[in-house]
Amino acid sequence: MAFRSNRIFALLVVLACILPLFFPVSSAKAQSPTAVSTAPEVTAQPIPFDRGASALWQSLQKLRTRASLLMVTAHPDDEDGGMLTYASRGQGARVALLTLNRGEGGANVMSSDYFDALGLVRTEELLAADHYYGTQQFWTRVIDYGFSKTKEETPDNWGHDRVLADVVRVVRMTRPLVITSVFVGGRTGITKRPARWHRKLSRRQETRRCFLSN
Repeated sequence: MAFRSNRIFALLVVLACILPLFFPVSSAKAQSPTAVSTAPEVTAQPIPFDRGASALWQSLQKLRTRASLLMVTAHPDDEDGGMLTYASRGQGARVALLTLNRGEGGANVMSSDYFDALGLVRTEELLAADHYYGTQQFWTRVIDYGFSKTKEETPDNWGHDRVLADVVRVVRMTRPLVITSVFVGGRTGITKRPARWHRKLSRRQETRRCFLSN
């Protein structure tokens, strides 16, 4: 019995010596610091307008003026992109954009994202557009709950003092020489539909904060 056990032990030893020849085991190595590229991704690089001669020209433009502008809108895509870009990149003004909410209650025919997911999509889209506008982006704490059909509904849902405080805070932070908006409250093609009192409220807040920010 002992002889048989010795034979089994000897066989196991032989197998242990032979197996590594057929199944080599790679040794674990620490990752070299140079193994990871330090070059920024393409999407993280400055856009062409912020590089080279174009960037230098824009920097020189900003040295010629002290102009500053704040545009206030209700939702992403309400802003006048042409005006923002002209003021920032064309005239060298310091430009900021204040968007009251992130557009969670909007329509979406491009994907299945709605509500919070849609708000994230529209936030990223606006931040990407801001790179081309050349603007600094600000938000308030309110959400887009969908169409508001009366002028009382929006301040009741948002809280008049809360949204006004957020807007005044941004004005005090940026101290713009000019404050503007897009929608003035008239009966346009947009306001003939279930009234977007979000936009009208953003216009009203613009007037009130001018007095409260001083």
